[in-house]
Formats: sequence, structure tokens, C-alpha cells
Amino acid sequence: MALELLILAVGDSTTTSIEGVFLSYGLIGVVALVLGYFAISTIKDLRERAHRLEEDNRRLYTMMADQFVPALTKSVDALETATTIMSEIRKRDEINAAVEAAKKRDGR
Repeated sequence: MALELLILAVGDSTTTSIEGVFLSYGLIGVVALVLGYFAISTIKDLRERAHRLEEDNRRLYTMMADQFVPALTKSVDALETATTIMSEIRKRDEINAAVEAAKKRDGR
């Protein structure tokens, strides 16, 4: 790129392109032009990276929705089953405690 700028500087001095305007200012123009190209290319790279990251984010969100929602549904089912089992155990323990209390009261 710098070689192209030098060729432009040595070449036709009547160019009306933006490069020609910058090159008409000499070394300062060349430096400004190189910095401008660098800034533009950096901004382009950052935009491409941002788009790539956004696409990765969308893909990960889709994966999360596809995998975690069924897992959460299963965990809700497991909690319901566990609650039912705990209720049955509590009822059984209450019945056993009542039977033991009745045995003690009857003197057995």
C-alpha cells in the first residue's frame, strides 16, 4: 500500500482523487493517507469481528434454547416426582408414629 502511494505521488500530479489531494501535501499527506487507510481497515475488521461474534451469540443462544429448555422441563418433572415421594414418606412416617403412639397408649 505504501508503495502504491509513492507511485501515485511520483505519477501524475493532476489527479483529483482523494489520494491525489492528500499526496499534494507531501509527506504529511502521505502519513495522513496511510493513517486514514489504517483506520478504515481497522474499523472494517472490527465490524466483521462484531458481526461474527453476534452470529456466534445467536448460535449459542439457539443451542441453549434447544438443550436447556428440555433439561429444565425434565428437572421440573423430577421435582414433582420428588415432592410426591416426600409426601408419601411423610404420610407413612405419620402413620407409623400414630401406630407407635397407640401401642404405647395401649401398653404394648
